[in-house]
Amino acid sequence: LGSGAYGTVYRGRLVKSNTKIAVKKLDTNGNDDESLAEMMKEARVMQLYDHPNIVKFYGYIVDDIPYLLVLEYCNGGSVEDRLVDKGSKLTIRNRITYTYHAACGIEYLHKKNCIHRDIAARNCLIHKEIVKIADFGMCRATSIYKVDLNKPTNIRWLAPEVWENGETKANTDIYAFGVMIWEFFEIPYDTPYSQWKGYEVKVRK
Repeated sequence: LGSGAYGTVYRGRLVKSNTKIAVKKLDTNGNDDESLAEMMKEARVMQLYDHPNIVKFYGYIVDDIPYLLVLEYCNGGSVEDRLVDKGSKLTIRNRITYTYHAACGIEYLHKKNCIHRDIAARNCLIHKEIVKIADFGMCRATSIYKVDLNKPTNIRWLAPEVWENGETKANTDIYAFGVMIWEFFEIPYDTPYSQWKGYEVKVRK
């Protein structure tokens, strides 16, 4: 189904219920302990939440390598892919609906004292035309989380104040949500601040 910094996602099926699922296989890159720790952080966060606009968590498998996360399968891919592939055909109503669904998911997380820290169109999946927040690898069940600014970050979605105090909180998710709305309504679709290099985004924000 796709791949990213932390691993590859495959489509599967639960045998007993015949339910379609997404299976996220972690790339350990030889560092099994660190990879397991990161996956368990994601699993512990996801199992706390149940909402129509949050990708459902089914469980994890850590008995052997590869480590696996078992998640809800979303048949429509990511919102980013939808915007790239069908951007000109999407109506304003479609885009408003996507925005509303994402807002409901984010509001739910914040009410549960959780910050996602990676809100973007690529991390919103579509299932039967319902948008669901996904990819909880950076998510933390806390109101404030200190970040290491020396590590790679998705700078185009990052709130400017994070560069000053190194703190991410609900407000920084809201900033990223605002950038994501820009993504949702950009016709044709383009990456935010695409005309600027990373350091220029930081300086100009």
